[in-house]
Amino acid sequence: MDPAKILIVEDNTTVAEDSRECLEGLGYSVTAIAASGEEAVESAGKDRPDAVLMDIKLRGDMDGIEAAD
Repeated sequence: MDPAKILIVEDNTTVAEDSRECLEGLGYSVTAIAASGEEAVESAGKDRPDAVLMDIKLRGDMDGIEAAD
């Protein structure tokens, strides 16, 4: 069985990379890291992750709640 694919949406690079390391250590596949809501929507449409680890406050005009919607 293939590992679950997860998109990380986090504008703090240190937190994003730490999250990636932890998730990959647990056997998940991280499809991408997005730093804005706009990037998250684009990446989710392209990569079709199984789950999204979403920050609420993000750079740009779109916050995490709007991106998830």
